This record gives sequence, structure tokens and C-alpha cells, in this order.
Amino acid sequence: MSEANLDRVREDLAVMKQAIGFRLPFEREHVWVSLALAAVGIVVAVLTAFTSIATLPVTQGSVAHLTYIVSLIVPVLLVFSGMAAVAHRRKAFAPLLWRESRKSAVVAAVAAPLYITFLVWVVWNGVSPSALTAATLFLTGLFSLMGALSEPSRRYVLGWAISTMLIGACSPLGTYANAGIMVGGWLLLGGLSTAGIMCWQLRDGSGRDAHRL
Repeated sequence: MSEANLDRVREDLAVMKQAIGFRLPFEREHVWVSLALAAVGIVVAVLTAFTSIATLPVTQGSVAHLTYIVSLIVPVLLVFSGMAAVAHRRKAFAPLLWRESRKSAVVAAVAAPLYITFLVWVVWNGVSPSALTAATLFLTGLFSLMGALSEPSRRYVLGWAISTMLIGACSPLGTYANAGIMVGGWLLLGGLSTAGIMCWQLRDGSGRDAHRL
């Protein structure tokens, strides 16, 4: 049997255990990913608060403006790239992480161009990009919250759900100068709370225990 077939069998077994309630829908490695995102949040917030990167007089599209945007996005992309590398290296021991990383890459490849196209279209027709961003974040958090509350084994989603709802609600108060602090706070709160909930679920026992709640 080839390595690819073995990987598929491991993933199928993990999914079946999850479906019947004997396994939680995440791996221990997910805890480290959440903590890494929290660390990125601290770096982004500190960089914004204690450097001049967000206070320099800039014009849209200038080098300083693009540098600021890159400083908010690239660290998060690096964490997810690192997660994909770890998932591939440990796919025999954490099949759900490897399965999730592949699915996330496909979803991102499809969703990102569609959302950017939609954003350009609505802004072209007079909708405020900040209002659209706030609504998108709040609704994303709200739907995640509903999913977490409806399925006890997915309670770990509560951390990111509440954090995303909060940043969506606070987005109207955001400015160019404090955007990094808001993004950093979102990553810090979401990462730490999610890691904490995951640790609690792992310590609490198997997915079977969560399934009975």
C-alpha cells in the first residue's frame, strides 16, 4: 500500500472516530497553532504601539502604507504556512490537522479571489469598505458562535467566534493608526482563548465525553 493510501486510511479512521464521538475534531498540534497566532498578535500590537509604522504621514499606495499592511498580514500567513509544514511532517500522527490544512488551502484559494472581487464591486458602487469589513467580521464570528453552541465537541471555536465578533463590533472605531493594535488584540484574544478551551477539552477526556454533553 502506498504512503498516500495509508494517509487516506488514517484520515478516514480519524474522521470515523470523530463522527461516533470517540475523538475530538482537533489535534494537540492545533493548540500550538493557536498559541503561535496569539504570539503574532502580541508582536503586531507592540509593533504598532511602540514604533512609528502607523503614525508616519502616508498616502494610499505608498511604500509606508504597503509596509504597514504587509506587517499585519504576512505574520499570520507565516503561521499558517508553518502549520501546513508541521501538518505534513506529522500527518501520520495528526491526520486531522493534515486533512484540515489541505482543505483550508483549497477554501482560501477559492474564497479569497471571490471575496476580493466582491469587495471591489461593492466599493465601486459606493459601499464603505470599513462598513463591509465590520459586517463581515461580525457575521463570521456570529455564525461560528452558533456552530460552536450547537455542537459540544466544537466548543473550542468559541474563542475565535467571540474574538471575531468583538473586532467586528469595534471596527467602526478603528483608524489607520490603531488598526495594528486591533488586529493584534484579535489574534491574542482568539489564540489564547482557543488554546485554553482546547486544553480543557483534551484534559476533560475523549470526544465521547464531549459527545454526551
